[in-house]
Amino acid sequence: MQDKNYIKAEGLSLNYPLLDASSKTLRGMMRKDKYRFLLDEGRVQEVHGISNISFEIFQGDRVGLVGPNGAGKTTLLKTLAGIYKPSSGILEIKGEVSSMIDMGLGFDEDATGIENIFLNGYLSGFSKSEIDERVENVIEFADIGAFIDFPLRVYSTGMRTRLAFAIASSRKPDVFLIDEIFGAGDADFFQKSQKRMNELIDRSNILLFASHSNELIRAYCNKAMVMRGGELLFFGATDEALEYYKRLR
Repeated sequence: MQDKNYIKAEGLSLNYPLLDASSKTLRGMMRKDKYRFLLDEGRVQEVHGISNISFEIFQGDRVGLVGPNGAGKTTLLKTLAGIYKPSSGILEIKGEVSSMIDMGLGFDEDATGIENIFLNGYLSGFSKSEIDERVENVIEFADIGAFIDFPLRVYSTGMRTRLAFAIASSRKPDVFLIDEIFGAGDADFFQKSQKRMNELIDRSNILLFASHSNELIRAYCNKAMVMRGGELLFFGATDEALEYYKRLR
């Protein structure tokens, strides 16, 4: 276990503090009704994103995350990615983590495409030489032409998505986190992005993949977690997990 990639969580929890919901405005009253189960004398205390989750994932595991909207799947992935800091519990990850979650997070609207490639790399902990090694590959894959030297604020949604995907997929992760597989850009770029996504999945030592598609979970994963209300209800073989989720619904 010491020489291989793994993820270990013990009693992992993440809570969201919420603002005062006792306002008498229409928005405040609506919020108060929506989060009534979280209120204490008219004040929203916190939302439990994930609650007391424990599991171990080892090299070679491909783990699907299944559950209804609001189950905590994305929250768990963001916690594993380091986007969120756990409120309590223990989290150990051995190996480089890369994710397809909130791509473009940290982009600077006034910086050019190239500058954002370097900015993203620095924020991810890479040295200049490491970024230099992959920058041409990112530019080529994004394929946005002269716009790579333009500020991000003039990009179309498609160009922004291309650049974000090219940056996120330029790494060779030990641990690969995906929150749904998406289509990016036109048909040609979609095919190119799907091919690279499959290559990254094949090269990664550990995969965690959240999806509402049972077919994709079966295609990519040998294990699956069933989540609901921020809790981990079942973790086991893919078919067993999907059957458990079917009965749960």
